Amino acid sequence: VALGYPPIKTIVGCLIANAVAPSFGSIGIPTTTMAAVTGLDPVLLATKVSIVSFIPDLIAPFLIVICIGGGLKAIKGVGIVTLLSGLALAIPELFISMTVGAELPVMVSSIIIMAVIVLYSKASKTTSNPEYQIHFEDGAEKKNVSFGEGVKASMIFILIFVLLVGTSKLFPFINGPLASIKTTVPIYMGAGAKPYTFTWIAVPGVMIFIATILGALYQGASGSKIAQVFKDNFVGLRYTYLTIITVVIVAKIMTYSGMTKEIADALVFATGNAYPIIAPFVGGLGAFITGSCTNANVLFAPLQVSVAQSLGMSQPWLAGASSLGGCIGKMLSPQSIALGVGAVGAVVDGKEGEIMRGTFGYCLFMLIIAGIITIIAPSIVPFLVN
Repeated sequence: VALGYPPIKTIVGCLIANAVAPSFGSIGIPTTTMAAVTGLDPVLLATKVSIVSFIPDLIAPFLIVICIGGGLKAIKGVGIVTLLSGLALAIPELFISMTVGAELPVMVSSIIIMAVIVLYSKASKTTSNPEYQIHFEDGAEKKNVSFGEGVKASMIFILIFVLLVGTSKLFPFINGPLASIKTTVPIYMGAGAKPYTFTWIAVPGVMIFIATILGALYQGASGSKIAQVFKDNFVGLRYTYLTIITVVIVAKIMTYSGMTKEIADALVFATGNAYPIIAPFVGGLGAFITGSCTNANVLFAPLQVSVAQSLGMSQPWLAGASSLGGCIGKMLSPQSIALGVGAVGAVVDGKEGEIMRGTFGYCLFMLIIAGIITIIAPSIVPFLVN
């Protein structure tokens, strides 16, 4: 938005960008959690998620350009770098998943994507198109940025990367003590109830909060300025908080009452052997309702594994397809849209319906692609899927 892109298109573009990454977000928590609740090998599961996500990884950057640019014509002149961006996501993600697991695939891939775009821009000999030039308020064109200026401007994101990785399970001697600081409370006492656990420090949100404060201090912001920004954002996002809380309440009620599982069971009964094409839609339904790929995986992963066993399919493959569906389903989640509206500000208040309509077509298209991949890949590349 600060670069001058239309606010609603920007939100939709960010939702599209987030349609392939959440399985490995928060240091791989959605995938490792799915592995824990299903008993599947986490590295094998991460690999299957990367394989089923490979083509959507390539498609997502093109959809972002189409969305922001207002149609297919926007790809003209940027098709090669857009494709390279998709490859810079899909290939490292698959390699890292196969060798390391679920913790780092998209974080490392994101850094590689930015490097690829910078290197391509330096190497390509293209004429300057006035349509894409960025001007500041004084009319001056963008000046060169020194290495030091770039580091200073990026410090918050550098610290986020360092803190997220440093406190992750990759470093158990740090993660263990921090993760032990938690509070467990019962929110439901019926059959199959599990207490809800608040981890106070070893969670991505806290690390991002700390990185923001430290990064702002490094950039020269005063304590009073940081406090004022915090206050302004807290007040500006108050309705966003309320929206997220109420959506989570609805999700918990649907989960504990069995409503969500009944919907999934009905889909299995109705589709039979054609269920694999529906598997991503089930994951998408879970993410739409809960607003979380992790919650969708917890909710539907056991069902996906059970269905895969009855159909004689690879359990990690169907579970991975469901996780991809959960990523895509977040595009339409009221929580995700509320966060986008809260981040952009008052200019889009009350336009949540317009954002959802703008996102729906992209979401449906990606879910269809995911379903097709899920059902045909086992017969085309069985050595990768099984």
